[in-house]
Amino acid sequence: MKKLFEVLSKPFNDYKERQQQKLEEMKKRDEDAVAFFESYLLKPIGDRTDLTLGNVVLVSDRLTRLAARVGECLNQFDGTNVIGVVTNQRMAYKITESVDLLIIVGYLEYCRNYYFKNQNEDMQTVFFATPSRVVKDQADILRIEHIFDRMSPTTELYNYLEMLTYFR
Repeated sequence: MKKLFEVLSKPFNDYKERQQQKLEEMKKRDEDAVAFFESYLLKPIGDRTDLTLGNVVLVSDRLTRLAARVGECLNQFDGTNVIGVVTNQRMAYKITESVDLLIIVGYLEYCRNYYFKNQNEDMQTVFFATPSRVVKDQADILRIEHIFDRMSPTTELYNYLEMLTYFR
């Protein structure tokens, strides 16, 4: 009986191991992205404090630490209130009613579960990701017009977001 249980539980154990490996790989990728961001892309804002973005939410189900770091950078501006980092579609759907700017950090693992524009038509939405076919496809699915390359310096991100809010 014990042998039968071991044979039957092997696929489940293999699945658990693969899921654990996947989580570890995602965590490593997130750590690498934060390190790269802080080492090469993060530029001081100097005396600039005039970036008014309103209420900002960052969404990421893969690069959550990077999303939090970008949120910290944006929160230092007057007129910008970073509400937080959302990591799943239920939270995203609940929180987007009072949001002026939604930033999706990296591509989404489960893209089809997210719906943003249905709730708040005035909200600007930006993909902060490395441009790729996956990001372009997700932008089409989610009806997001703006994609900003996350490998660009933060000063360019600030200018890009300022331009978006200017034409709101």
